[in-house]
Amino acid sequence: YGDRFSYEDNGFWRTLRRRILERLKAEAGPGSSTSQATAATASMKAACTAVLAQFGALHVATRSTGSWLLAALTGIGLAGCWGVGHNFMHQAKSKAGLWPYAMDLSGNFAENFRITHAISHHLDTNLETDWEYSDFFPEYRDPDNSKGKF
Repeated sequence: YGDRFSYEDNGFWRTLRRRILERLKAEAGPGSSTSQATAATASMKAACTAVLAQFGALHVATRSTGSWLLAALTGIGLAGCWGVGHNFMHQAKSKAGLWPYAMDLSGNFAENFRITHAISHHLDTNLETDWEYSDFFPEYRDPDNSKGKF
């Protein structure tokens, strides 16, 4: 890719970051700080609260009834808890509060995931060396099927 994706002041990534931050600050209102402009919105927090409440209600109903169907729905809801934790894990710890720990309900702990996610996915986003991506989409590691996996 040559120098198209460089980290120079006028390179792709810093230009993209600068433009996005300008847009977020404009949307947040005049005089907004970076922290205010990049914080989770009230609607985001409401949606995440709904996801966690749904999981909690399904969990209680499953425990009360012993229903296999409710247990399956609870498991599906658990994926939402992971999503909430993942989204807030991208925030600074000072802004994220306890939200990232919603991920802990799934057994994938936020403190550990913050490190591995940053090292793997955010350094090599969706490339062959991004183990998170390549583990979920193994066909991209071997697109011509030369290893005979598919």
